[in-house]
Amino acid sequence: MNSMKNLLFVCDLNVCRSQMAQAIVNEVYGSDHHADSAGLYASYGRPMIYDAKAALIRNGYDEKKLRAQVSKPLTIELIRESDVVVGVTSKHADEIRMRFPEFADKITTFDIGISPPADYDADSYDECFYALCREIEKLLCPDGSKWRSK
Repeated sequence: MNSMKNLLFVCDLNVCRSQMAQAIVNEVYGSDHHADSAGLYASYGRPMIYDAKAALIRNGYDEKKLRAQVSKPLTIELIRESDVVVGVTSKHADEIRMRFPEFADKITTFDIGISPPADYDADSYDECFYALCREIEKLLCPDGSKWRSK
């Protein structure tokens, strides 16, 4: 899927999973791809939640870059600018298709939907981080190349 240059990750509020996916792509695959994120029910300007940001920092991501990411609602402009729109779960992808049927051909989801962390502890957010890494790897490297961790 080398045509995926600009990716847009979408979840509910754009304060956890989609922002984490954005950070992973821009950090690990940034030489080939650019990612943005949005939320189906998001407001503008909310920072990534602390536990999600902490999981990224524990895995070597730059706190300053993460602070620059803030939530935003899904708009037609964001979809237009993207080559691929990734719903974090199939429910998100279905909702995006319903709202923007004219872009159905560029909307997809991960093989395994990424649920919000079940517990509010470091382990749950680390599990979410690693699940996102695996699903992003499948999406961007379908030939099976190994995930390039930081």
